[in-house]
Order: sequence, then structure tokens, then C-alpha cells
Amino acid sequence: KVTGVQTCALPISGSHLYIPDGRYVAMGDSFSSGEGNPPFLPGTNSPPLPGTPDICHRSYVAYSQVLQAKDPQNAAPIPDDADFVACQGAKIQALFHYNVDNPSEPPQVDRLNVGAVESTGQPGGPVGLITLSIGGNDVGFGPIIQHCLWANLFASSCNASEQHALDVNLHWIDGTYPGNAPAGPSCGYTCDATKKCPPGSGCNPENLVQVYQTLRYLAPHARILVLGYPQEFRLNNSPSCKGISRADQKWANTNLTDALNKVIQANIQAANAGIEYVNAVPYFLHHEQECNVGDPQSGFNGLLNLGLGLDYEGYFHPSKFGHTLLAQAILDKLSHPAPTGYPSPPSPSPSVTPVSPTPPASGGSLSGACSMLTFQNVLTALGGKDVQPFGNLVCAGSYGMGPFIIGAGHLPGQ
Repeated sequence: KVTGVQTCALPISGSHLYIPDGRYVAMGDSFSSGEGNPPFLPGTNSPPLPGTPDICHRSYVAYSQVLQAKDPQNAAPIPDDADFVACQGAKIQALFHYNVDNPSEPPQVDRLNVGAVESTGQPGGPVGLITLSIGGNDVGFGPIIQHCLWANLFASSCNASEQHALDVNLHWIDGTYPGNAPAGPSCGYTCDATKKCPPGSGCNPENLVQVYQTLRYLAPHARILVLGYPQEFRLNNSPSCKGISRADQKWANTNLTDALNKVIQANIQAANAGIEYVNAVPYFLHHEQECNVGDPQSGFNGLLNLGLGLDYEGYFHPSKFGHTLLAQAILDKLSHPAPTGYPSPPSPSPSVTPVSPTPPASGGSLSGACSMLTFQNVLTALGGKDVQPFGNLVCAGSYGMGPFIIGAGHLPGQ
């Protein structure tokens, strides 16, 4: 059972899985949405036309959807459609704000609210399990692969030209990096175009340490599993079918995937919030991208997977079989008790606390629109005081600001 902020010490009734009572919220990017594996859930495959397109590409065979089928006891949870919020292309930004690429998508952390409404119209209640993959788009995984493909066409290499930008982006999301020290509402510095910040400036308040601490703060009793990224390439295969040179494949495995996974693990440790890392690499061993079209044992969609048609973003993503591998990694983690003894959930920086702006009308802007209810809930949670908003709420970008009264004291970082 759940006590304090610790997850259950015994398996749930009738199951071999250690999961606290509550909803399952599946968050993250394309590796969690199931990109590359159509058909997709209704409303997540809208054409990119003016208005509010949604191409989150949430697949019926994403790992969150096949957990139960993969579980021998059929006891694993399946998220309600409303709690399946992973979205292809999502960056850390999409966790806390309306998705810039899919403007009809609210902040993913909104689903962690105990009052979040399920697809049945009923309040969902507390969250018992969260799965998340995030960071790949922030460090430029897609553009890097594209550049490597182009380089190979001209018998060249991409790793030398991509390494510096990759390092900058890895530092940008790394909450343990000196330039991303704990951030307040305003770091007091202006970052330049290369995202290089003065040491201790805290110019990126949405680094991974802040992400993990905020998730724990918003879901104090949940088991929170963060997936690492699997290696894409099997190095003893011919590079011709992958479109990327063997040297660049090796570089992508080590300098991109492995380096990102190390940053994720370091930030989980630094967050000290009971977040659990799921290492996906061993599950894809001998199941990396194959040359044979439609190979059922390939964990990735290869460049020659013609079944994807015009969905070019589905290439280099886990295949249907790959998602069964990810599901197995999740199940194996849940079959063991969660770590216990971590401290009470830390208060996140107010600058990363989710405040949900009202979605714009077709072609409109998000500027100046926020949810007063969410804002009030955030202030109450952070301040621990009796919060009474008054007047009209205004926004600066995606962050809520407005007149309010707090009984005593002030907000952390104010």
C-alpha cells in the first residue's frame, strides 16, 4: 500500500506487479506515442493544415497499449485514452505548456491533476503509474539522423559537424550542468543564440532535474518510470540499407543515444525524487534496425520500410515488435518493488510549474490566456497557504502571473 510518498511495498492485489492504486498516465515523445506504427488513435493523425492540427500519432500498438497483452497475468494497466498523452515530436516544453507543434495538445502534466476528467466523463483521481520518454527531440535526434543521411549520399560523415551542437543541447537539458543551476522565475541572464549560459545562470528552468522533481511533486504516490533510448544500429550490418555510414552509425549509438541516456540517469539521481530509470538498450540487443524489409525481429522501422508511405517521421522509430520490447522492459521493472526512503517531494521552481493557457482559436495566439483554476491550484500547492486570486489573470508567455493574496509568507523563489 502507499504510505507517504513511497510506492507500495507489496504487489497489487491479485498481481505480481508493484503498482500503487491509481491511474496510468503515459507521457513523452514519439518513442512513447508509437510513431511509425499506424493506425493511430482518432484525433492524433490530423493533416497539418491551418488551425489546430494534431499529428501526435498515438498508436494502438505503443508500449503503453500492449503492456496488458504482454503481461502473462493480464494485470498490467492500460491508460485511459485521455491519459495517453505521449506525442511525436514532443520536447520538454510540451510537458508544461501547450505543444508548439500540435497547438491543440494541452500540457501533458495536466493529466496528473486528480481532477482530470477521463474519457468516460468521470474524474480520474490520483495517479499510480507514469511512464515517460523525453529528451530525444530536445537534443535534435531527428535532424541529426537527417543530416547523417544527407552526408552519406555524398560519401561524407556527419559526426564531426553534429558533435558541437549535440553537446550544447545535452548541456541545455542537463540539470547537473553548471549553466543550469537551480532556476527561479527569472535567471537574470540572457542566453545567446548558441544557448551557452553563464555558469550558475539557471537559464534553462526546464532541465531534466526540474522535470523529474515536478513530476514527483504533482504525483507524490505514483511509480514514475523514465525510459532510456535503445541503440538504433547493429554495427555489423551493411550501411547501404540504413542510408548512414558505418562510422556514423557507431557515433549515433555512442555519442547520441548513450550520451543522452547518461544525462537522463544523472538527472534522475540528482533529482532525488524516487524516479526509476528503465534501461531499454539490453532489450534491443540483436533487434537493432535490420536491412530486411518487414523483418519481424527488427526493433526499428528501417529506411526501406515502404509500409510507412509518406510518414517519413516514422523511420528510425521503434517498430511494432520494438514496442513489445519496451513493454517487456516496463513489466520487468514493475515486477520488482519500487525504491523506498526518498525524501518528501521537492517543490519545483515556480517557473516550471505547469500553468495551462487556454487553447487559441483557429490561427490564434496563446499569448495572454491562462487557466485561473490551474493557477490557483498551483499557488496553493507551492505556497501551502490559503490562496485567494482576484482580478484578471494575465500571462507572460506561457507562465501565469496575476494579482493574488497569500495568507502569510510568499511563494518559493518570489
